[in-house]
Amino acid sequence: MESLTGQRYINQVTSGGNMLFFVREYKKEGAFAPFTCLGFADFQSHYGSAPISIVWKMKEPLPGFVLRKTAKV
Repeated sequence: MESLTGQRYINQVTSGGNMLFFVREYKKEGAFAPFTCLGFADFQSHYGSAPISIVWKMKEPLPGFVLRKTAKV
């Protein structure tokens, strides 16, 4: 929370920064695992410190194939 990165995330909306999220299904798939761009998100809240946990709100709904994969978790 005290780090520059933590402060950048916490103040994202007021400072005008953009957060763009990417995910991948597997950490490794052969030599490279492809990423899917989920889009932009805005900071909502945070809790804890070292590590800090952050809640983001996506600006657009997640694609259906991502929701189907996460529903299995």
